[in-house]
Amino acid sequence: MSRSISVRNPRTGDNDFTIEATTGATIKALAEKTRPAQTDWLSLGLDGRIAVLQALKDALQRHRDSIVSALSADTGRHMLANQELDGLMRGIERWCQDAPALVQKPERPSKVMPHIAIQQRHDPYPLVGVISPWNFPLLLSFIDATPALLAGCAVIIKPSEVTPRFAAAVREAIAEVSALAPVLHFIDGDGETGSALIEHVDAVAFTGSVATGRKVAAAAAQRFIPAFLELGGKDPVILLEGSDLERAATAILRASVAATGQACQSLERIYVHRSQHDDLVALLKEKAAATPLSYPDPHEGIIGPLIFAQQAVIIESHLEEAQAGGAVIHTGGKIESLGGGLWIAPTVLSNVNHEMRIMRDE
Repeated sequence: MSRSISVRNPRTGDNDFTIEATTGATIKALAEKTRPAQTDWLSLGLDGRIAVLQALKDALQRHRDSIVSALSADTGRHMLANQELDGLMRGIERWCQDAPALVQKPERPSKVMPHIAIQQRHDPYPLVGVISPWNFPLLLSFIDATPALLAGCAVIIKPSEVTPRFAAAVREAIAEVSALAPVLHFIDGDGETGSALIEHVDAVAFTGSVATGRKVAAAAAQRFIPAFLELGGKDPVILLEGSDLERAATAILRASVAATGQACQSLERIYVHRSQHDDLVALLKEKAAATPLSYPDPHEGIIGPLIFAQQAVIIESHLEEAQAGGAVIHTGGKIESLGGGLWIAPTVLSNVNHEMRIMRDE
């Protein structure tokens, strides 16, 4: 039975979109239909697949307005939505350029028995499942799908149920590329749908949290299929004595608040030589306080809304715990409700320690 999933708009807080979760039976049927098409896709050869991916780039460009509009509604950000599509186009181009060298199969002699020649053969996984996250929904849907397609795999992508709007516009672009449409599919759904997808593919690529990554890895292990996992972290920066603090503070701020910090590579903790600690805090406080929210005009400002409402709860609890433990908030530090969306200004804390979740957890 189909399940309806309501989708929240991060700028208004309204549930203004609905998707129907793809059932396990539908995924099974789609996988069965896609596998024979993968054989034809592989037979195109690498040059043929590169040409098709270049055609996809053209189709995405033709649908730019609808893709960016949907992506902006998904994420609450306009400038980054355009940049995300541009990043995807560059990624496709880069993979198309790099693929020939990556799949070369030179014959080489055995080091142990030089009279024996060793030949390599690359065999693609017939069907790859991609489970992608909500922070960069378009770009990260294709970060594994693009090289998999060039390798000769067919791909089924399940984007996050938090940011699913863009998928319909991308489907329209894919439909215009007749050689690609049979081997590249988007399905809608949540974690239950992702679990069902793992049951019907030959490899799974997942980008997201450590907790969910463990579940994906365990489900893949049950089927003896590989799981390619790109998970979260708690990225630090280290400033040695004598560092250029003006330059460092600018770099730290940019690397911390880009995309409202909703990126796996965002800087989250800083280690600085004690002789420069106070000066760095002062610089970060000044620069952070001068970084504007992208509100009310989505075309202005730097800091967008929090995409996933649950993150506001997590951030708030981290800040409260840190303050209770003696941390000092110099600027920001409060979740604000503006126009129904949830926002937080760039926040600088000092006097933190490794007992605090804000220093340990993403």
